[in-house]
Amino acid sequence: MTPEQLKASILQYAIQGKLVEQRPEEGTGEELYQQIQVKKQTLIKEGKVKKEKPFSKNPAYQDYPFDIPDTWKFVRFGELLITRDSERVPVSVSDRNKRAKIYDYYGASGIIDKIDDYLFDDELLLIGEDGANLLSRSTPIAFIAKGKYWVNNHAHVLDACCNLNLNYICYHINAISLAPYVTGTAQPKINQENMNAIWIALPPLEEQHRIVAKIEELLPYVDRYAVAYAKLEQVNAKFPESMKKSILQYAIQGKLVEQRAEEGTGEELYQQIKAEKQRLIQEKKIKKEKPLAEISEDEIPFNIPESWKWTRLNDLVIKNIKRGKSPTYVDQSTVQVFAQKCNVKTGGINMGLAKYLDEHKLDKYPDTEFMQNGDIVINSTGGGTMGRVGLFEDADRENNMRIVPDSHVTTIRSNAFVYYKYLFYVLKNYQGYLETQGEGSTNQTELKPAVIMNLLIPLPPLAEQKRIVAKIEELLPLCDRLRK
Repeated sequence: MTPEQLKASILQYAIQGKLVEQRPEEGTGEELYQQIQVKKQTLIKEGKVKKEKPFSKNPAYQDYPFDIPDTWKFVRFGELLITRDSERVPVSVSDRNKRAKIYDYYGASGIIDKIDDYLFDDELLLIGEDGANLLSRSTPIAFIAKGKYWVNNHAHVLDACCNLNLNYICYHINAISLAPYVTGTAQPKINQENMNAIWIALPPLEEQHRIVAKIEELLPYVDRYAVAYAKLEQVNAKFPESMKKSILQYAIQGKLVEQRAEEGTGEELYQQIKAEKQRLIQEKKIKKEKPLAEISEDEIPFNIPESWKWTRLNDLVIKNIKRGKSPTYVDQSTVQVFAQKCNVKTGGINMGLAKYLDEHKLDKYPDTEFMQNGDIVINSTGGGTMGRVGLFEDADRENNMRIVPDSHVTTIRSNAFVYYKYLFYVLKNYQGYLETQGEGSTNQTELKPAVIMNLLIPLPPLAEQKRIVAKIEELLPLCDRLRK
């Protein structure tokens, strides 16, 4: 239950006679109603108040809206209160800005400004007369004004002639739907006639006081609940993403699945990877690069299983880690250009956002530059998207088109002895770190290939990599369900 729902429930219980007990010695709503009518008629005869306009004859207003105790009575709003709308005076914003800010200036939504004079010096009930809030109920419609204040022509001004707790009426109005009494759609409005037709559940005066006291005892608890609820909502909103991060962290620490001796070791796999890479260099399919620095003990961020091995990312790829080329675009061609925006923030790849490459420039692109199934993409420019890690698969292609990365995207292509999805999840775990590693000005920060090449990768045996990925992909959908 939201804080708003809890508050609404308290007010509903209050006006239905369920919040405090009834006491026979306090009389009845009928007796109180007769007292009010006698007093009101006296004031009308004395010329102190005007006779109210007749109530609306709209048949929608005829039925009682809910059950009340036998000691209560349903009465029309206009039978209980005195309207003082004729005393209102609107003052334009420009005029108010020329005047000292001393007294509260009320409109349909409560205090909206200050002014240098006042019209009222009584405790009165104000009810918004017009505006979308009559239907949306984003703020209270009724409120009590105290002290010296000014009211414009967008709020009804109501007084009690006798034996009526205005706070009770205020809570009553805020508890009920006013939709049946509202006219207009572009500019919703409650005119006096419709306002006077509103049904009010009238308890004896002493019970009104006790109801108000109980409401005001409970509302601070609602406020406390609202604070706790907001914190819980924040936790709930963050929990799925935090859970995902925890799953990935457990995965790369070797804590997500068990190790199996028969699957070999990370060191054995690493030697296979080295041999494969040396072969590709000899066949001139990739360029030989300067060896990276040995991994020091100080660099190692956490412990991994004994059967695993720490490596650098550059040791695990079959394509040199670099960005794509600056493309020349055309309106249409058979080749698309993968840009940062194709690596969608919400996850996944969207080639519907891609532009087209001028095919006259294809001679600049060797076959290895075209994106392949399992390529990992890292956005490498700009503060808003830099560091984002995505995974490109053949299913992302549109109409089997060929695709090249642009100069703002770094591509990672794993060795055949490294499961590309495992490497993707490891790099996804690094995304927060990569987002902070840009160099340059705020709007043109660059993620250098050297930063990516030197990332430390925990390497398990290939079979374990695949089991880890299977477990991750079993658990991540459960995290997504937590968002719903």
